[in-house]
Amino acid sequence: MKWKSARWLLFIALFMLFTGFFLQSILNCFGYWNLFFPTNTIEKITLPNYNVIQALPKNTLNFEPSEVVPENLQDVDISFKFKIDKSNKTELILKTAPDHALTMLITPNALPIILVETGKKNEYNALKMTILPVSTGHWHSVRIHFWNQHQLSTWFDNQHKINIQSDKINFKVSQIKIGSSLNTAEPFNGEIKNFKLSYSKINIDLAYRIYIFKNIFCCFGILLFIFFLRFWSEQPILTKNQKVEWFSFALLIGFIAMMTYQFIMSVYFPNLPGHQSTFVYPHSFPFSDWLVTLMYGLNPYNTPIPGAYFPFSYLLVYPFFLMGSLGLPIGIMIFTGFVVIFVAYYFRLEDVAKNNIILTSNLKNIFIISLLSYPFWFTFDLANLEIFIFIFLGFFLYFFQKKKFYPAALMVACAGATKIYPLVFILLFIAERQYRAALFCVFTTIVLTIISLLVFHGGMLFNIHLFTHGINGTQQGIINGINGEYADFSVSLFPFFYKMMQHIDKTIGMIDLYHYYYFGVFFLLILLSLYVVLINQTLWKKVFLLVSAMLLFSPISEHYKLIHLFLPLALFINETTIDPDKKDVSYLIMFIILFIPVNYNYSQDSYPQFFSAISNITEPATLIIGTIAILISGFKNRKLKPQNSID
Repeated sequence: MKWKSARWLLFIALFMLFTGFFLQSILNCFGYWNLFFPTNTIEKITLPNYNVIQALPKNTLNFEPSEVVPENLQDVDISFKFKIDKSNKTELILKTAPDHALTMLITPNALPIILVETGKKNEYNALKMTILPVSTGHWHSVRIHFWNQHQLSTWFDNQHKINIQSDKINFKVSQIKIGSSLNTAEPFNGEIKNFKLSYSKINIDLAYRIYIFKNIFCCFGILLFIFFLRFWSEQPILTKNQKVEWFSFALLIGFIAMMTYQFIMSVYFPNLPGHQSTFVYPHSFPFSDWLVTLMYGLNPYNTPIPGAYFPFSYLLVYPFFLMGSLGLPIGIMIFTGFVVIFVAYYFRLEDVAKNNIILTSNLKNIFIISLLSYPFWFTFDLANLEIFIFIFLGFFLYFFQKKKFYPAALMVACAGATKIYPLVFILLFIAERQYRAALFCVFTTIVLTIISLLVFHGGMLFNIHLFTHGINGTQQGIINGINGEYADFSVSLFPFFYKMMQHIDKTIGMIDLYHYYYFGVFFLLILLSLYVVLINQTLWKKVFLLVSAMLLFSPISEHYKLIHLFLPLALFINETTIDPDKKDVSYLIMFIILFIPVNYNYSQDSYPQFFSAISNITEPATLIIGTIAILISGFKNRKLKPQNSID
């Protein structure tokens, strides 16, 4: 089979798999898990408004639409206005069923809360609709929308307050009761008006057809992909041009698939649970990390909210602070330009005969690989300081390959003074027996940190005190936010470690878990250091192991750190030795999975303002599998001498 035919075979297989996954995503969003629980909305029914008079005794209005509203609903939307005359007891505003219900209450201190029963006896989730008490004697608007019993959104006074999706959100909608007091002897002290209920009916036939087509597309896609892999197994040794062309092609298909999915979902299904209109951060504004870092100037630690980065970070961005409004676009242009130049240098096609076809292919590949990858867009969106670390490490890679170890050590020192974890690349100097360069790197990192502290307002000792105090605050922030902000787009192993330990022993304190994790990471880093220094492997595999350690071991490891995967990818593309295990195809597929956007769906748990992306599983899982494969290959082939490949 020729390469061109194989490319189209892969395209058809990926298209069928994408179509099947897209259909499954629609079914998941509709709450359709299997044929026994089919739900799909095609028809909306709106019941008329009900105006409730003042001072209702219990059950004066017991609204029971059980004859027209089924229990297994697709979605229900309830809206009304209420006011309370006084606040001295608990008032029942809304209850959706006699048992296993969603209940809205006004507490004696005038706080509106929602109670959601979980299905277990005397167990429920309490959700605050607002942190401020309601005003007595004033009208307040409420809207509650829920999908298939597990997705809940609320609006209070036209402001979106709750948006949560979890299996624990489990309640019935059968007999809706409004305007009652929990105390049967006392009336409801207030008014409720403009009550409106709308809901969606179930259509089993449409869901069944989608389910059948999904299975057909997935089965044929898997079969074609297996056939494609069988073809690849016959030609496992790839040239540089083959690696570049296939990686570029897969990246383009992955990006187009994501854009197509986002367009369809945003235009035709904009309000479905689990969908966001972007594959990067769904709850941030562009370049937010950059703007927050710039505002500190030369006073990062003596502020109400002290900076969390190392001192050299703020000295590094200070020139952009002086540029004013031009600082952001210039910084983004530098980052984007460096990525394009990096890709152009390492990913250019090699051919003896220079012609227009090679030039066109190079321009196409440079554009796709540099500007259409998931790591680039995630880093570009937030503009985190990781952009400078990647620039430093990119220069390090260039100098290290040229055997210019002191300039390479300087670049690692600049990266390590910005954020400490790039210092793991010192192991490469030790592996090359460049001990002076390694010491020079450590010394330069310390000097850059001291210079930064001296420049800051207040002097070195004052800023050292504030900096160490800020580190403790950052650690506490990690501990408090590991279920939310720091886990929503993370490749770190810490969230998985935390949740695993919580299942084993719920009595273990969070701080103890934090210390246990660091002890385990320290032990793994020692083993990894011995491996990198002692085991004779190609440079790209060592760099991949170090980048994986940077990503997996850090307790805070957002997806912008994935930009550093360009380093081992560039070395892999340019590798001239034959892999003893002949796994070029497997490694290429690994990099493709890491670089294409896969956030087709999001889930939410107990922290409703945060989203958990699919890539939270695919990225760390792929890194772990790749790391294990490289470690096994290194131990198995440690005595073999590398062989030059023939392009």
